[in-house]
Amino acid sequence: MCLNRIAILFAALAAFGAPANAASYAVGPQYDTAHIYVAPADFDRLIGSFVATFGGTMSKQGVFQVTPTPSQTMQQLALTPAGTISVFGFTTAIPYPFGAERTGYLVNDFDAAVKAARDAGAEVIVAPFPDPIGRDAVVSWPGGVNMQIYWHTTPPAYAALATIPENRIYISPDRADSFIHDFLAFAGGKVVSDDTKAPGTEIGRRGETYRRVRVQTPFGKLALMVTDGHLPFPYGHEMTGYEVPDLGTTLAKATKAGAVVLTSPTTSEGRTAAMVQFPGGYIAEIHSGSPYVPRPLSAPVVSLGPVGPADVQHWATAWNSHDIGAVMALFTPDVIIHQPSNPKPLDAAGVRGFFSMIFKAYPDFHVDVTQAVVDGTKAVSIERVTGTWSGPYTDPATGMTTPGNGHKFDHPGVMVLTYQPDHRISGVDIYWDRLTVDQQLGVRP
Repeated sequence: MCLNRIAILFAALAAFGAPANAASYAVGPQYDTAHIYVAPADFDRLIGSFVATFGGTMSKQGVFQVTPTPSQTMQQLALTPAGTISVFGFTTAIPYPFGAERTGYLVNDFDAAVKAARDAGAEVIVAPFPDPIGRDAVVSWPGGVNMQIYWHTTPPAYAALATIPENRIYISPDRADSFIHDFLAFAGGKVVSDDTKAPGTEIGRRGETYRRVRVQTPFGKLALMVTDGHLPFPYGHEMTGYEVPDLGTTLAKATKAGAVVLTSPTTSEGRTAAMVQFPGGYIAEIHSGSPYVPRPLSAPVVSLGPVGPADVQHWATAWNSHDIGAVMALFTPDVIIHQPSNPKPLDAAGVRGFFSMIFKAYPDFHVDVTQAVVDGTKAVSIERVTGTWSGPYTDPATGMTTPGNGHKFDHPGVMVLTYQPDHRISGVDIYWDRLTVDQQLGVRP
């Protein structure tokens, strides 16, 4: 009977994917805290925006020394149903190598967990040290993946999560397998999927494929994006993916709370996802298993802070969505757009009509922002614009409609954007070489 029980135990461990001798020091995925470093001026805006987006509560804010060498930082937790974040706003210089660790894992046996990480192949880059409420160390796994291991003198009690967040790691093919082997030797768990032909649209590489590995451990979920590092912004900057019941509702809440949606929602293998940048710069992936339905936004929040490159990326994202409602949401009601094809400036009504036609004429119309320059409320978006003339185009100057001919265009463009305090655009000046585009489309020799 005893031998049978041992066999059953080993079989269960094998089915879970963990080495039979792997001990789990995890307390629970609600204690997997993304570490977010922001400027003190952005601290309250970030944590308030995050909680407004996902719900939940905040811990008491304080100023502490959380490093082994002298420093001071504001620190606060956001405890949400979708995951926990630990926000740091250093009022002194940040001691090396802090700021590079991506997450903190709570363990129930600190010394044993640090030893197990080292034995599994991790490098202990910050040796164990006391903090105000426990002990900490920072380890580095193959591929330069840094994580904090922490322990509290008084065990914390966080509510269970509604959904488990996904620690998103971008790693090279040279180190991916080593990371998976070593991390699982420490954490236990299993590889849930290993797709060598995952859709490249998930990482901003349309029409390509890449390797995506999903891992489940007692600490929580990981997603490994194994790439060559040729990644368009913002892919690779996000640390965590958050699962929500309704992506449209969540994005509406995020926008109202001062966040910027950086990428249009895309669907891949049953998951619809978008990238969002919260005040202070924290970028996260948000996803849902349900279809994306745009939700109406309440009045935009004012005093969102200065206009920045993320606003320009939001501009491109709206155009690339081909959703005229998303495009119109960029603008104030009195917007004026100077567009070379139109004999007179476009107002809001003209914008809707003209660009609805453009999306039909060029179904793959796409904008890539190659550079963004921001000065106060003015922004310059330097772009590469591509598309294929596949549908009817109506010339606004003559009213003549011409069917598509399958020709492609690929040209540089410059957009000068004038923003208002609520980050909506009241004026646009568009510059591009119409002769070059007409020649590419076969309109003129």
